[in-house]
Amino acid sequence: MTGDGRTIFFGFPGWTSVRLAEVGNAQSFDRASLHARARSASYAPKEGPAGHDLHAALDALFTEHSRNDKVTMRMKTTATIAGT
Repeated sequence: MTGDGRTIFFGFPGWTSVRLAEVGNAQSFDRASLHARARSASYAPKEGPAGHDLHAALDALFTEHSRNDKVTMRMKTTATIAGT
């Protein structure tokens, strides 16, 4: 939810409480598993020029940021929890 959407959600008068919960997660990849992870994402281009550009960009990022032939993708999930 974007900042504006969250503000509207928080402002709903029916909530008795609203809070955010955040959970971190990290995944480490070698070059091949990074490409496999990208191919497994339903929203990522699989073929054609866009797919080629994506995998070329992943290769460049891997080359620039890898340590010991691995990169780590750090993620954060934010859940907005409301009670009535």
